[in-house]
Amino acid sequence: MKLKFILTTIVLLTGYVNLYAQQPYYFSQFHEAPQAFNPAFTGIDDFLDVRLIRRNQWPGFDDSPTTNYIGIYGRSKNLASLSIKEYSLRISNPQLYDSILNAAPKAKEKIRHGYGGNIIYDSYAPFSQFIGNLNYSLHLILSDRSSLAIGVNVGFNSQKIDLDNINLRNPDEAYFQSLLAQGGRASYLQVRPGILFYTKSFYLGYSAGNLLNINIEDTGLSNDYSQMVHYLQTGAQFPLGEYLKLQSSLFYYYYDNEINSLDVSLKLNVNQRGYVGASYRTTNYMVLMGGLYIQKKFHIGYSYDMKVSGKNDLNNGAHEIALGFLLFNDLLSTPYTW
Repeated sequence: MKLKFILTTIVLLTGYVNLYAQQPYYFSQFHEAPQAFNPAFTGIDDFLDVRLIRRNQWPGFDDSPTTNYIGIYGRSKNLASLSIKEYSLRISNPQLYDSILNAAPKAKEKIRHGYGGNIIYDSYAPFSQFIGNLNYSLHLILSDRSSLAIGVNVGFNSQKIDLDNINLRNPDEAYFQSLLAQGGRASYLQVRPGILFYTKSFYLGYSAGNLLNINIEDTGLSNDYSQMVHYLQTGAQFPLGEYLKLQSSLFYYYYDNEINSLDVSLKLNVNQRGYVGASYRTTNYMVLMGGLYIQKKFHIGYSYDMKVSGKNDLNNGAHEIALGFLLFNDLLSTPYTW
């Protein structure tokens, strides 16, 4: 079925654009892309992490809302563990270099750097946005069990309205014609900081989207692009025996009193080879999900959204699939977040 937008006035067009601009992108499998919301998660894993996600809402409509995501994240190796002898002049007593290294403070061994980026393409009928982000994080190892990370994200966001697919009752309005001439585009730079505390069985992170917003090009239809979005992510896992773990997580974002959402998730992990679970969203949706790890080199996850109370709507039945490639995973680790 084809979606058509037939609007009577430019005021209605402005309302649609404002509504679209205010909706932050999100994923039901938020644990698959924590770096998209909080840059402090960048570099949390021991391998090069490549993630692809596709979210499709309103099945059966040609122009239904879709979100496509690709992210690549890694971290620097710890050079402090290398012997100083490998990079020094030859002397009669090579052990002297090791004694110097052992006597010096090992602050570098407590610091890791994470790097990465992602691309997001979000579309809904005549509206679309392209987002490109670069992430950096610094991880400070507090103890054998806990770490603290701070990160920053610098992103470019380009939004477009395909005005050729919008029919106005009076298309000759001067303002609409000026939008046609401009191309219906808006673009801006954004800065998002984040902080994360984590252990082997718990994590808690916060980030502030749109903390800094620099307008490059504006359609003139909306001034809501720059409002801050707050993100909170936390999770804990509990062993249920030798091969089972109960994993709980929470994802919350707040734009304003009307646009906000809380997801509470519970999953059963079987020997780090796969999981099944469900989450509840405070907008009255239930999400069923599952995933498999194949030789700890490849991961696939799937989720399905369904409305559980209130009036059914077009958003019921959203599908989401996630693919992960765990490159250079010599330790055969699984992704940290759940």
